[in-house]
Amino acid sequence: NGEGNAVYQSLDRIPVDQLAFSPDGGHLAASAWNRIVVLDTETWKSTRLDRPKCRGICWSSDGKLVATIGEGAGVDLFDITGKLVRTIEADRIQNYNYGGLEFSPDDRWLAWSVEQRVNVVELKTGRRQTFDLHRNRVADLEWTGPEQLVSAGEDGLLAAWNPTSGNCLWTAVFMHRQQDQTQSVTLAPSGAIRHTDAGAADRLVYLLERQPGQLQVQSRAEFLKEFPQASPLESGN
Repeated sequence: NGEGNAVYQSLDRIPVDQLAFSPDGGHLAASAWNRIVVLDTETWKSTRLDRPKCRGICWSSDGKLVATIGEGAGVDLFDITGKLVRTIEADRIQNYNYGGLEFSPDDRWLAWSVEQRVNVVELKTGRRQTFDLHRNRVADLEWTGPEQLVSAGEDGLLAAWNPTSGNCLWTAVFMHRQQDQTQSVTLAPSGAIRHTDAGAADRLVYLLERQPGQLQVQSRAEFLKEFPQASPLESGN
């Protein structure tokens, strides 16, 4: 509390790996390896959710549902009484290949990631979208609005998605120069550069598929020399 005193203390002595407050602060979900407990933050009465080997938890924006994902089958949705409301089929999670689990701000969509794949499902209709742009594990997901989901991958790529259309809105490439120095380039789906830190665009490489399955790597200068018509596209003009 405001005086630094403990207001609740668990006696279970079980290591907790995730905590998530409901949006109104009225409940706290805590996950351990073999259980999830939802606590009322006024009475500190607890409700246990039957979700072994949990890897992720999140709340709907209205605070009525808790979504969980773990090793085994699907994404489970519980109400605050602990009742299982729904199970959504999902890729099997193994080890630590899970990256994120998030409701959209309007609770229309639920998104999660396993390995390099981002999945979204429209909760009312069950309609799904899958985004496969990343080439390494997706480490985190974040909604920046009801119609824009941003995924962050260990491949150094940020990508923004529109779940309704299934389109990629933009991507950002992060490149490390020296320790603690990072540059980024933001690209439109067409490949046009929308934003770049100073000098970062010069470090991009271009992949040319002159024959099926045979890729040639070119620097930006080499690419623009061979394809000068691409210069206006790069500048976004």
